[in-house]
Amino acid sequence: MENGIAEKNAFVAKVIGILEHIMAHKELDIHIEPDTPLFDSRILDSVTFVEFITALEVELDVSVPDQKMSTQFFATPAHIGEHFGN
Repeated sequence: MENGIAEKNAFVAKVIGILEHIMAHKELDIHIEPDTPLFDSRILDSVTFVEFITALEVELDVSVPDQKMSTQFFATPAHIGEHFGN
């Protein structure tokens, strides 16, 4: 069980790294935690959401099915870990 938690935490840390890279292009200065709301804090918007999905699929080898292309699955880095972290 602990190994699964460690893997999920590592996945969330990688998600945060991708988000920080996106933020650098938007010139946002927000510290991202696992529970940071990604859309309410404007880290993700309609354009960067697509960029983020692409990075998630390429860098973390995650497949995002069409039915999960919704903000409810991407509300926070922790939500992303719950839904897509293997």
